[in-house]
Amino acid sequence: TETAALSPSGQLTDERRAAGCFGAQGNAMPGSLFDATRWFDGTKPGALAVNFDGSGDRLSLASHADLQIGSSDYTIEFWVYKNIDTPDDYDCWAAKGSNNSNTREFAIESMQDQTIDWYYATSGGTWIVAQNVSDGSIPTSQWVHIVAQKGDGSGYFSFYVDGVRKYYSTTGGQTLNTGGDQFCIAGFADYNTVFEANVKISNFRFVKGTAVYSGSSFTVPTEPLGNITN
Repeated sequence: TETAALSPSGQLTDERRAAGCFGAQGNAMPGSLFDATRWFDGTKPGALAVNFDGSGDRLSLASHADLQIGSSDYTIEFWVYKNIDTPDDYDCWAAKGSNNSNTREFAIESMQDQTIDWYYATSGGTWIVAQNVSDGSIPTSQWVHIVAQKGDGSGYFSFYVDGVRKYYSTTGGQTLNTGGDQFCIAGFADYNTVFEANVKISNFRFVKGTAVYSGSSFTVPTEPLGNITN
């Protein structure tokens, strides 16, 4: 097991922690990076990313109050590069909770038809699915900016692709279950390669308590993502 960090600037460092997720105060969360590798791409903000090959790779972070959404506003934001077309359903780009432990919370999942589903749970035992929140397929072999968000004064769940709002509904914006299982990037707490994603991820930011964006569109950041303090 290699431990590493996705820093607020999107850079992978050799510190003994895995940042890349930030709570309301921008706290770095201890965690483990399984088998994934550094990746340099000068075409995107921050230049550095983590490459996950979809087979035994994931970033796993222990549960923390800053990662338990509950009724809070939030913004989950990152850049993703699909190395290949998603080969099967349920590839998790970001997820918290466990099927095995009945602690389901939320998941951004890439499907075989190349669309994105938002999985969420108001109790730990059952998933609810908002399908095709991407309103179409996510392209392969190019960087795409992703935002999953609740807030902006509305209580609605929004999903943005490259700065354009593709989904906007109270379906998905309910109060979520909170549990004690891991938060994972490019995988899921229940170890299974079906849930793992063959992607590069960079500039991952998790803000609890604030909806960073609003409206039907916004200008996609051109600089590395930084900390936001509520």
